[in-house]
Amino acid sequence: MFFAQRKKYNLQPVTRNYKSVITKNVKLNAFIAQFSKFGSVSVLTTIFGISANYILLEILHLPLYPVYISVFLVGVLISYLLNARFTFKEKTNVKDGAKYYISYITGLVVGLVLLYIFDQTLEYSDFILTILVIPFRFIITFVLIKKVVYAKK
Repeated sequence: MFFAQRKKYNLQPVTRNYKSVITKNVKLNAFIAQFSKFGSVSVLTTIFGISANYILLEILHLPLYPVYISVFLVGVLISYLLNARFTFKEKTNVKDGAKYYISYITGLVVGLVLLYIFDQTLEYSDFILTILVIPFRFIITFVLIKKVVYAKK
């Protein structure tokens, strides 16, 4: 019966791939694709960051702020290398790398402020506090990188 209805109403199966059209707005589609790729790279670097934070904070009991900053800086390097190639399709260079780090350092400052606020107001472990900061940093950093580092050249 379903096949008869499908033919009657000329329904086509929906297939999804990375080039599928999400909207009719080409610029919006490009933005969504970039945001998704940035998110994919962020998932990888977040897994690295969470793993490193867990090992350094929960197992080795190292101090919160130096661990947070160190893991952050190594994660930025990994992120820059992957995002330059995969998300923005640009070659890496010192000038863009410096702007990338500046964008991320801005995100770091926001993250540190939020981390301090969460640390003072919430009764969670240091590890959980670092996880709570992630969504805020993600959005701020994407906007900065898109506008500062990879603005139309």
